[in-house]
Parts: sequence; C-alpha cells; structure tokens
Amino acid sequence: MENDDPGSFQAFSRFRHFYFVEQLGWPLQTDDGYERDEFDGGEAVYCVLFEENEVIGGFRALPTERPYLGLTVFPQLATLASYPRRPDAWEVTRLGGTRHQALTYGLMFHFARQQRARALVAVVDTAHERLLRRLGIRTRRYGPPQQIGVTIHGRSIEAVAGEIPIGDQDPDVLDRFLICNHTVDIADATLVLRSASIPA
Repeated sequence: MENDDPGSFQAFSRFRHFYFVEQLGWPLQTDDGYERDEFDGGEAVYCVLFEENEVIGGFRALPTERPYLGLTVFPQLATLASYPRRPDAWEVTRLGGTRHQALTYGLMFHFARQQRARALVAVVDTAHERLLRRLGIRTRRYGPPQQIGVTIHGRSIEAVAGEIPIGDQDPDVLDRFLICNHTVDIADATLVLRSASIPA
C-alpha cells in the first residue's frame, strides 16, 4: 500500500501518531507528526478505514513467515509458547479506531477470512486484552504479561503476546462483527470507505 496508495499510507501514518502517541502515550519513533517503523512497507498489508476522507481506524498486518514486530522486538514475551512462523498466521499491529470500534474488529476478521488465516498474532497491553475478552473475542497467550516500558506520561506499559485463534471463536460473535462490514464499501484488502450517513 505504501507504494500503491501513498496518500492513504500517509494518512494512516498521521492517524497512528495521533492515536498511539498523542492519545495512548506510546513512546514510538515519529517524524513530524507521522508514525512508522521498520516493519512498514515490504510485506505489510494495511486496512485503513475512512469516514468522509478522515481516517478513523485501521491496522497493519504482517505475514509471520518473515520477521515481524512481536517476534523481533518482544521475543521475551513468548515464554510458554513460541511465536508462529507459518503462512496461516498473520500478525496484526497498530490496530485502533477513534469511532465505530466494532467495525475495526469486523474488518480484522474479514481480512483473516480473505487470507484463510487460522491465527491473528499480536502484542497488546493488558487493557486491550481485557477489552477483547469483554467483546467475546477468545485469545491465547504465549506467556504471562510483562512490563515493556512506560508511556510518555510515565504510566507503566504491561503487555502480553498471544493470538486470536480463528477456529476457537464463537460463530455468533464472529457474525456480529462481520455483519458490521455491510455498512462499508471495501475497495480491496487495504482501503475501506464508510459513509457518514450509514449507521454502525
């Protein structure tokens, strides 16, 4: 997407700076209001959710057969199970949304179906893990939570590595998220357009 649609990639990079750095306080490397890292480009696939030309959510997906964020940056989090390196597992990173949160997760599951993924891998803070469970999304840890740093506001970041095993999900929960995709126009794997007039 970075080369195929540089405008959308730049917009998502700005969104990432706003959401993860300004709002959540993650100490990420930024450049003049943009956030990107060494895992952008190349094999990365992006899903960017727009509402009237404004980015309101999205995520980055990386194949686990190549180096990816969790495996490379946070290997210490996988103490009970190994990070996967196989074609049916994708890592989801930089997932967030300022509005229509269920839609962002619906698009994540839509992507998993497109790729025939059996697992979505992630490193998340424990608050996000609790949110997934409240939403009915089943997860599997690779190890116990560990502190991986502090926010720019001085709050401890406790994170856990694990996966969302697609085959273990409650079908009714999956359908609840996937039905949200009926409210958007999905251009391809990387670009989603949502009309403000369509209720989520």
